[in-house]
Amino acid sequence: MEFHILLVKFLKIFFFLINFSFSGQSLVAKVNQKIPDQYWPTSLYTAVPSRSFFPRGFLWDEGFHNLLIARWNSNITIDILSHWFDMLNDNGWIPRVKKNS
Repeated sequence: MEFHILLVKFLKIFFFLINFSFSGQSLVAKVNQKIPDQYWPTSLYTAVPSRSFFPRGFLWDEGFHNLLIARWNSNITIDILSHWFDMLNDNGWIPRVKKNS
């Protein structure tokens, strides 16, 4: 097989393994806030390199993951970023971590 065919097969498996969905509610606390606020129920479609070690989505990693994903399929990147933007609150804040609950 040609190298690029093997590479495409590898990348398809890689993308299958890193894409994951989380659902639940986030708990958000401001500085010096004793009891966190509970966000609305939501789901998050995200790229996670190791689901067993990192069972959550990380906003700061998402941009790096999607640099590669967008080269393969920009629609997946748009969908993933849309899920993160759906968690935007009234103050313009997006939780940086989304745990599966």
